[in-house]
Amino acid sequence: PIDDANPIILQASSIGSLGSSASAYLTSEIASSFKRDSAPVGLRRIPQVKLIYPSLNNVLSSHDGMAGGGCLPYNKTTHEKQQWLNEHLCQWRSTSRNRNLAMPHIKSYCRYSERGLYWFILTSANLSRSAWGALNKSNKTLNPTLRIYSYEAGVLFFPRIIIEKDRFPMNKEQQKDKTPLFKLPFDIPPMPYGKLDVPYCAEYLKAYLLKYGAGAK
Repeated sequence: PIDDANPIILQASSIGSLGSSASAYLTSEIASSFKRDSAPVGLRRIPQVKLIYPSLNNVLSSHDGMAGGGCLPYNKTTHEKQQWLNEHLCQWRSTSRNRNLAMPHIKSYCRYSERGLYWFILTSANLSRSAWGALNKSNKTLNPTLRIYSYEAGVLFFPRIIIEKDRFPMNKEQQKDKTPLFKLPFDIPPMPYGKLDVPYCAEYLKAYLLKYGAGAK
């Protein structure tokens, strides 16, 4: 029982080539796969997608400074070809877990509302076609082949299976009984990038090391 107005939250430590527009892959395949399809075909809509990925300022203010981006191998050339992604990007914030200054290498995906957490995936799959797969559009049949180049492992936390309820409580207001709270690895709601924010890219660290050396802080 998920309201399609609730956004899908993606959080990854790297991003692959997603195409020239959001509809090329992000909304047409990822969001379509992560949403429910109980509504009649004519009434279905693609939910908003928010991607939590550290900005350059997140990395510079981290415990390790520029070196904190060593776990974030997103390619600058790739990002330059998908500037539309900026509209979906959100800062890394984890003050609730005291990890705000620790850059994340985890990958997680979820959907929640003010009523609770509908599902949560902790996985090794970054946001890429290789990890999640892509439909082979050259296949003209009704069931196109899903091509996956890099098989990943993950754990799906689904409330119906674990606590026999529709949602995990995330705070005391949602907690109606003694069901343990589900604590996300990041703060919600996600904070969108500011106008001057840019995503951290691996080239920033390479340029920094060339200028200052491996021993620089």
